[in-house]
Amino acid sequence: MEWVVLGAGASGLGASHLLSRLSEKVLLIEKNLLSDEKKNLLSRRNIDFIENDTGQVVFPHQLKGLVLSPGINLKHPYVLQAKAKNLPIWSEVDLALLHFRGKVISITGTNGKSTTVSMIHTILKNMGFSSILAGNIGTPASEFIAQGIVAQFLVLEISSYQLEHSTRLRSDLAVFTNLSPDHIARHGSFRQYIVDKAKIIPPTGPVIMGEDVAKKMQEYNIPLRKNGVKIIQKSRALDYMQQHDCKFAEWHNQLNGFFAIQSISTLLNLELLSLVEHLDNFIPLPHRCEKIGKINGMSIINDSKATNVASTMIALSNQKNSTLLFLGGQSKGESFAAIKQYSNIVKKVVVFGSSQKIIEDELKDTFEIIPFRSLSESIGMLDSFLPQKSDILFSPGCASFDEFNNFEHRGEVFKKLMNSFMDREPQ
Repeated sequence: MEWVVLGAGASGLGASHLLSRLSEKVLLIEKNLLSDEKKNLLSRRNIDFIENDTGQVVFPHQLKGLVLSPGINLKHPYVLQAKAKNLPIWSEVDLALLHFRGKVISITGTNGKSTTVSMIHTILKNMGFSSILAGNIGTPASEFIAQGIVAQFLVLEISSYQLEHSTRLRSDLAVFTNLSPDHIARHGSFRQYIVDKAKIIPPTGPVIMGEDVAKKMQEYNIPLRKNGVKIIQKSRALDYMQQHDCKFAEWHNQLNGFFAIQSISTLLNLELLSLVEHLDNFIPLPHRCEKIGKINGMSIINDSKATNVASTMIALSNQKNSTLLFLGGQSKGESFAAIKQYSNIVKKVVVFGSSQKIIEDELKDTFEIIPFRSLSESIGMLDSFLPQKSDILFSPGCASFDEFNNFEHRGEVFKKLMNSFMDREPQ
């Protein structure tokens, strides 16, 4: 073996493919059994693999590197073995960027990452540039590079898990949109979460950052270089977008749009105003405050992407009507108390999934709580508790893994369950 890749998810497969195309000898290790499809794929690519791994592999001292999939914790026995032998440890992102020749725009943030990178990618394409959209949003950058796809720009969404592993990140422009507690079980503390997220900031080159990010870094005594950092004030950004006829009604998409145009303006030295029009044909991503239809004339909103409380708060801030709120899923240990400030519009809260009792206990002094074991059970009983004149906001504020494969799966199930209740097509 010359390289070892841990994890046979999309990132591990992409990293293995890239190394194989570089004529490197690769061993991929997966703790679970592999599907026949993945086995055949690895065999076609001449990649050796171990499935159902029990942790018995011993790395030689001449190993060129250990590549980590995002799901691999730094306390994993193989990571500790590699550290003890002073072997190089790579993230999939760092490996990919080593072999990309165009300009790299890297984006992170607790919420809004996928929308912001998609907006940047859309604007660049509208301007006639070739652009690859990769990373946490879908296809790993290493897979595009392994396939020989070249472009002028790589627009890369990077999660805190990916950044935790990163030590060699190369960006021509870094964007850190916003910051609120998330994934604390993985990172150990909010401070460490910020430290890992802040790895997106390169030693030199322009950085665009939300004002809340800069304040939190200062509060937790995390150093931030003084040169080349542009801090975006939320109020000024929203004022700018509204003054220039931004098409998005929701303020969070207006803010994401401003980050997108500011990024391109900074990197290419262009006027902001010349970029606004390129957002006109941007279609918002599914499962993010997505209006899917109406019931009794009121909106049904699928915000399954809300996997933390901060994201649910954003969705609620856009609500103007009386609202029936759906919360639940796999708890991240966050408090839901902040939702109480929306007691003027939220009259009932449906709680479901493994965290339903936790949420109920925290909110029952403010809201009428309707508890269910599962999402499907709650929708099945909708007729019994649905207010006559209320929007339905599905913004769970929790991870999805107690019932679903991911937030996309959860959102699709919600939409399917709501189909029979809709009284007309979405608008």
